[in-house]
Amino acid sequence: MYKMTSFERWQDKASRIIEKLLVISLSGLGITIFVGWKDVGPFKAFDLVSLAALLAWRCIVKYHPHNPIPRQVFIASLLFIALSAVSAFMSVDRHFAFVLLKQYRCIFLGGLLFTAPIGDRYRKYIISVFFLAAAVAGLIGISQYFGLMHMESVRPDGFSRNPNLYAGPLSIACSSAIVMLFLPKTVIMSRKGISFIMGVSILTLGGVILSQSRSIWVALFASCIITLFLHDRRKTLIFLFLSLMICAIFISGSNILRQRMISIVTSVYTEDVSGSTGTRIELWKGALLMFKERPFLGIGLGDFQPTINNLISENRLKQPTDTHHAHNIYLQVLATRGIIGIAVLLLFLISLIRWGVKLIKDHNAIGGYIIILITTLAMVGGLTDDHVDFDRFLTASCFTIGLIGPFGAMRKSENVIVQE
Repeated sequence: MYKMTSFERWQDKASRIIEKLLVISLSGLGITIFVGWKDVGPFKAFDLVSLAALLAWRCIVKYHPHNPIPRQVFIASLLFIALSAVSAFMSVDRHFAFVLLKQYRCIFLGGLLFTAPIGDRYRKYIISVFFLAAAVAGLIGISQYFGLMHMESVRPDGFSRNPNLYAGPLSIACSSAIVMLFLPKTVIMSRKGISFIMGVSILTLGGVILSQSRSIWVALFASCIITLFLHDRRKTLIFLFLSLMICAIFISGSNILRQRMISIVTSVYTEDVSGSTGTRIELWKGALLMFKERPFLGIGLGDFQPTINNLISENRLKQPTDTHHAHNIYLQVLATRGIIGIAVLLLFLISLIRWGVKLIKDHNAIGGYIIILITTLAMVGGLTDDHVDFDRFLTASCFTIGLIGPFGAMRKSENVIVQE
């Protein structure tokens, strides 16, 4: 009979302690993703504690990774972060640049979370807490829309004090729950689990729709269609039919939502610079001007806003309503990190898609579908918003991939929701 050495006993004990600590910190992080609007307080605390615990587990206890990450994904991630660090050093406003750079730590968190030997029971618990928090956030937004709760802006904003910051993370939980409902062959759930996921889908979808965030609407719909199409074309048609029915119900009952949906098409030629679409078009022009000035490495990670303001003062752009970022991840990276930056970003996104496709082909794993879902959601939503530099959206994305991604990656798929 094999007898454990003193080091192995210490390693086993340390692993159990860290695993339980991670259950608490990751559950807290899953909740605080939907609460607050700045990278301060509980969100930052749970984020840093989770990352520190995962690093200690990997580097000090030295666990054997249960679910290895493909080399191309690992290299592309490092290249993206390294180039962003170079761009931060190039920036005139280094303070703001390093604030942006620090949020990329969640990429490390997601990678470590994916490889960590956290027990399936603990993963299911953390995922359930994350979904429950999203459902509560969705309910808050619905209540705000109907005047039952106070909101800071003219549109439902949950706990985030900004409709877009509210809808972004909510769309990740919503789309993940929807896809899980349509994948019975890869997700084995009890009746209780199915009811829970259905409730999460309804509340989060309601919150996303009533937030009136047009880019999130399009991104959520497109990412679910693409992901489900890889699984089953018939179910894709069912989802398409249900989506149109839901949209018809909302449109018939709300003139505001009807106008917002119509404006997805009409705003390009009806809005001036004072409108959200008009502002975006002006910012895109500014991003291209920055790219022309510094095509290879861009102007610097933290210098978009001051450069836009300079272009406005030189009368090369009209005054938009918002100058913080380009409202487009591709143009934002092109302006701040140049042609090299956009090449690395595309490499990173494509490597994630290829990873998801491989998991689907090799194992029919739910993790593969979730990786493709989250990546396409960011890619499509990124056409009109800058999700790459939005910490809570990026954290929610990495959090979801890191938690759900391992299910079925190395073996037959297992339950993702706590069973009866």
